[in-house]
Amino acid sequence: MNVLLLSWIGILSLCLSGSLKGATAIKCYQCSSAEDAKGEDSCGVYEGFDESKNDPVECTSDESVTPGTFCVKITKQSPRGFIWDGRWRQVIRRCGSVSEVGVTGVCNWGLDENSVYWEECYCSEDACVKFYYHRSMAVFSSLRSSSKVLNSAIVKKFLQSPQCSKDVRRNSGHLMITASRWQWTKSKDLMHFYLFVGLIPVTIAITALNVFVGPATLSEIPEDYEPEEYEYYESPVTRFLVKNFGRTYQEDYERTLHFVNRIRDRGMLRKTQTEVEDFMQQRNDYKAYYYRPVLAKFWRATREDAEFVHFVRGEQ
Repeated sequence: MNVLLLSWIGILSLCLSGSLKGATAIKCYQCSSAEDAKGEDSCGVYEGFDESKNDPVECTSDESVTPGTFCVKITKQSPRGFIWDGRWRQVIRRCGSVSEVGVTGVCNWGLDENSVYWEECYCSEDACVKFYYHRSMAVFSSLRSSSKVLNSAIVKKFLQSPQCSKDVRRNSGHLMITASRWQWTKSKDLMHFYLFVGLIPVTIAITALNVFVGPATLSEIPEDYEPEEYEYYESPVTRFLVKNFGRTYQEDYERTLHFVNRIRDRGMLRKTQTEVEDFMQQRNDYKAYYYRPVLAKFWRATREDAEFVHFVRGEQ
């Protein structure tokens, strides 16, 4: 709504600019943000332009810093910050001459060598630079010929209302700093891609099997013919899966018997091993993991010491 209202304000102000002809002295606001004290904003840089703080002066009088025939508004703004929108702005409102800016009712803008954005808006009405001339007004400058149609009391009253006199500032405040969603977007795209790469062929195959093959029907079994297990299923998809990837009941039964037989053999081996270890521990006639071999020379030395002690004591 603000953009639409701003565009209509620009169109109407441009169309009405041609109705004022023959004026000998135009009045313009004259201020500069560079002259404001700290904490003040009398020229409408960051806040709305307050008419009570500024009085329009005649461009041909001695009070005018720059003589001219129309009003000029010059705006400069530094590049946008990386983390936050901490940009500085500068606004100058004054009179201008034809040799400086050329035609009236439009805006010129651009970037200088330091990437500082500049914009010059100018008009030929009294105190007209209190409005915020957007860059899109240059597109509508060709509609000035319709000023006779829109030059009415209702339009003038609407343009002079406080809602239209207020500056419009956006300052890129709509930009929200959020975390990157690249990983989520990439994962979602890959999931959708591989899902449909497998889903589309499977859907086509299942549809073709059900349309061209169809479900199975009961019929008499010919002589000397033994039906396979997969032939008892009705769906062609189920028959295909059981035939190529599934197991029959007979195969499941034989696999179970083999599994039970291996468990029984393993139990018998454990029982035999337990009996053997018990006999080895009782009889001590076999070297098991707990058997410690003893060297005979230490036993002989011990026996000789004992015999010598008995001889000294006279016990022998």
